[in-house]
Amino acid sequence: TLVRRRARLETGTGRLAALSPVAVLERGYAVALHEGRAVRDPAQLSAGAVLTVQVHGGEIDAAVTELRPKAP
Repeated sequence: TLVRRRARLETGTGRLAALSPVAVLERGYAVALHEGRAVRDPAQLSAGAVLTVQVHGGEIDAAVTELRPKAP
């Protein structure tokens, strides 16, 4: 029925909104970018690398001073 379809659509819309990168930033997370790509591992960087950190309120420019990879 139409009511069921509308409910499914609203549920799906809510899930998509919760997973949105913007919603993640609103919850206090940040995304570190190096040369336009998300940093996933310290091995991607070297000391002195310049990063752009995206937060909910804008962007922050930062420089890497030390790398501390996670212990195995």
